[in-house]
Amino acid sequence: MPTLNGSRYFLLEPPHHVVPPNFVAFVERLIEADYIPVVTHPERLTWVTKNYDLIESVGRLGALMQITAGSLTGQFGTQAKALSDRMLEEGRIDLVASDAHNVSGRSPVLSTAYALVEEKAGAETARNLFVETPARILRNAQIRAVGMDAARGAKREAVSKSRAGKFWRMFQGR
Repeated sequence: MPTLNGSRYFLLEPPHHVVPPNFVAFVERLIEADYIPVVTHPERLTWVTKNYDLIESVGRLGALMQITAGSLTGQFGTQAKALSDRMLEEGRIDLVASDAHNVSGRSPVLSTAYALVEEKAGAETARNLFVETPARILRNAQIRAVGMDAARGAKREAVSKSRAGKFWRMFQGR
Protein backbone atom coordinates (compact mmCIF):
# COMPACT_ATOMS: atom_id res chain seq x y z
CA MET A 1 0.00 0.00 0.00
CA PRO A 2 1.37 3.45 -0.83
CA THR A 3 1.93 5.25 2.45
CA LEU A 4 3.28 8.63 3.46
CA ASN A 5 7.08 8.52 3.64
CA GLY A 6 7.03 4.74 4.14
CA SER A 7 5.01 5.12 7.35
CA ARG A 8 1.83 3.36 8.40
CA TYR A 9 -0.13 6.56 7.54
CA PHE A 10 -1.80 6.94 4.15
CA LEU A 11 -4.25 9.31 2.48
CA LEU A 12 -7.78 7.98 2.22
CA GLU A 13 -9.92 10.02 -0.14
CA PRO A 14 -13.54 8.88 0.01
CA PRO A 15 -15.85 9.52 -2.96
CA HIS A 16 -17.02 13.13 -3.09
CA HIS A 17 -20.70 12.61 -3.85
CA VAL A 18 -21.58 9.11 -2.64
CA VAL A 19 -21.46 7.67 0.88
CA PRO A 20 -18.97 4.81 0.69
CA PRO A 21 -20.68 1.54 1.60
CA ASN A 22 -19.38 0.00 4.82
CA PHE A 23 -17.06 2.95 5.34
CA VAL A 24 -16.70 2.50 9.09
CA ALA A 25 -16.04 -1.25 8.78
CA PHE A 26 -13.48 -0.59 6.05
CA VAL A 27 -11.60 1.93 8.20
CA GLU A 28 -11.76 -0.44 11.16
CA ARG A 29 -10.14 -3.23 9.09
CA LEU A 30 -7.38 -0.86 7.95
CA ILE A 31 -6.61 0.15 11.53
CA GLU A 32 -6.64 -3.47 12.66
CA ALA A 33 -4.04 -4.12 9.93
CA ASP A 34 -1.89 -1.36 11.54
CA TYR A 35 -2.51 1.26 8.87
CA ILE A 36 -3.71 4.71 9.89
CA PRO A 37 -5.99 6.36 7.33
CA VAL A 38 -5.75 10.12 6.96
CA VAL A 39 -9.21 11.04 5.65
CA THR A 40 -8.69 13.85 3.16
CA HIS A 41 -10.92 16.92 3.12
CA PRO A 42 -14.01 15.43 4.81
CA GLU A 43 -15.45 18.96 4.96
CA ARG A 44 -15.64 19.01 1.13
CA LEU A 45 -17.47 15.70 0.74
CA THR A 46 -21.06 16.49 -0.23
CA TRP A 47 -22.50 13.58 1.75
CA VAL A 48 -20.89 14.51 5.08
CA THR A 49 -23.49 17.11 6.05
CA LYS A 50 -26.18 14.42 6.27
CA ASN A 51 -23.79 11.69 7.45
CA TYR A 52 -21.54 13.52 9.91
CA ASP A 53 -21.82 10.55 12.26
CA LEU A 54 -19.65 8.52 9.86
CA ILE A 55 -16.83 11.04 10.23
CA GLU A 56 -17.27 10.95 14.00
CA SER A 57 -17.21 7.14 13.95
CA VAL A 58 -14.01 6.74 11.94
CA GLY A 59 -12.38 9.44 14.07
CA ARG A 60 -13.27 7.49 17.20
CA LEU A 61 -11.65 4.43 15.65
CA GLY A 62 -8.39 6.32 15.12
CA ALA A 63 -8.55 7.67 11.57
CA LEU A 64 -7.01 11.11 11.26
CA MET A 65 -8.98 14.01 9.76
CA GLN A 66 -7.13 16.28 7.36
CA ILE A 67 -9.02 19.35 6.23
CA THR A 68 -8.02 21.72 3.48
CA ALA A 69 -6.69 25.17 4.40
CA GLY A 70 -8.84 26.73 1.69
CA SER A 71 -11.97 25.36 3.33
CA LEU A 72 -11.18 27.28 6.50
CA THR A 73 -10.74 30.49 4.52
CA GLY A 74 -13.88 30.02 2.40
CA GLN A 75 -12.12 29.15 -0.86
CA PHE A 76 -14.26 26.03 -1.34
CA GLY A 77 -17.64 27.60 -0.56
CA THR A 78 -19.92 28.08 2.41
CA GLN A 79 -20.70 24.41 3.09
CA ALA A 80 -17.02 23.42 3.27
CA LYS A 81 -16.30 26.46 5.46
CA ALA A 82 -19.19 25.68 7.79
CA LEU A 83 -18.10 22.04 8.16
CA SER A 84 -14.44 22.95 8.69
CA ASP A 85 -15.46 25.55 11.29
CA ARG A 86 -17.63 22.95 13.04
CA MET A 87 -14.85 20.40 13.05
CA LEU A 88 -12.40 22.97 14.40
CA GLU A 89 -14.81 24.01 17.17
CA GLU A 90 -15.43 20.37 18.10
CA GLY A 91 -11.73 19.53 18.06
CA ARG A 92 -12.08 16.94 15.28
CA ILE A 93 -9.24 18.11 13.02
CA ASP A 94 -5.87 16.36 13.18
CA LEU A 95 -4.03 18.29 10.49
CA VAL A 96 -4.49 20.92 7.81
CA ALA A 97 -3.15 20.56 4.28
CA SER A 98 -2.83 22.90 1.32
CA ASP A 99 -4.31 20.47 -1.25
CA ALA A 100 -1.96 22.22 -3.65
CA HIS A 101 -2.20 21.11 -7.23
CA ASN A 102 0.08 23.77 -8.69
CA VAL A 103 1.56 27.17 -7.84
CA SER A 104 -1.19 29.28 -9.41
CA GLY A 105 -4.68 27.73 -9.12
CA ARG A 106 -4.20 25.89 -5.85
CA SER A 107 -0.96 27.15 -4.45
CA PRO A 108 0.59 25.67 -1.30
CA VAL A 109 -0.15 28.72 0.88
CA LEU A 110 -1.15 27.88 4.45
CA SER A 111 -0.45 31.16 6.26
CA THR A 112 -4.00 32.61 6.12
CA ALA A 113 -5.54 29.40 7.45
CA TYR A 114 -2.81 29.11 10.10
CA ALA A 115 -3.61 32.63 11.36
CA LEU A 116 -7.33 31.84 11.39
CA VAL A 117 -6.83 28.64 13.42
CA GLU A 118 -4.46 30.45 15.76
CA GLU A 119 -7.11 33.13 16.36
CA LYS A 120 -10.00 30.68 16.86
CA ALA A 121 -8.29 27.79 18.65
CA GLY A 122 -4.97 29.09 19.93
CA ALA A 123 -1.31 28.97 19.00
CA GLU A 124 -0.74 25.44 20.33
CA THR A 125 -3.59 24.00 18.25
CA ALA A 126 -2.39 25.81 15.12
CA ARG A 127 1.14 24.51 15.60
CA ASN A 128 -0.14 20.97 16.14
CA LEU A 129 -2.39 21.01 13.05
CA PHE A 130 0.11 22.59 10.66
CA VAL A 131 3.52 21.51 11.98
CA GLU A 132 3.67 18.88 14.72
CA THR A 133 1.19 16.27 13.45
CA PRO A 134 2.47 16.33 9.85
CA ALA A 135 6.04 15.98 11.19
CA ARG A 136 4.98 13.04 13.38
CA ILE A 137 3.41 11.35 10.35
CA LEU A 138 6.64 11.72 8.37
CA ARG A 139 8.57 10.17 11.28
CA ASN A 140 5.98 7.37 11.56
CA ALA A 141 5.45 8.40 15.19
CA GLN A 142 2.37 7.40 17.14
CA ILE A 143 -0.55 9.83 16.82
CA ARG A 144 -3.78 9.55 18.74
CA ALA A 145 -6.62 10.79 16.52
CA VAL A 146 -8.29 13.77 18.15
CA GLY A 147 -11.64 12.22 17.23
CA MET A 148 -10.96 9.58 19.86
CA ASP A 149 -10.73 12.30 22.52
CA ALA A 150 -13.46 14.55 21.06
CA ALA A 151 -15.93 11.68 21.33
CA ARG A 152 -15.03 11.15 24.98
CA GLY A 153 -15.28 14.89 25.69
CA ALA A 154 -18.73 15.14 24.10
CA LYS A 155 -19.89 12.12 26.07
CA ARG A 156 -18.54 13.58 29.34
CA GLU A 157 -20.27 16.88 28.60
CA ALA A 158 -23.60 15.14 27.89
CA VAL A 159 -23.33 13.12 31.12
CA SER A 160 -22.42 16.25 33.05
CA LYS A 161 -25.43 18.14 31.66
CA SER A 162 -27.68 15.17 32.41
CA ARG A 163 -26.44 15.01 36.00
CA ALA A 164 -26.82 18.77 36.41
CA GLY A 165 -30.40 18.52 35.13
CA LYS A 166 -31.21 15.72 37.59
CA PHE A 167 -29.71 17.73 40.43
CA TRP A 168 -31.73 20.82 39.45
CA ARG A 169 -34.97 18.80 39.26
CA MET A 170 -34.23 17.27 42.69
CA PHE A 171 -33.53 20.72 44.05
CA GLN A 172 -36.87 21.95 42.75
CA GLY A 173 -38.68 18.91 44.12
CA ARG A 174 -39.59 17.39 40.73
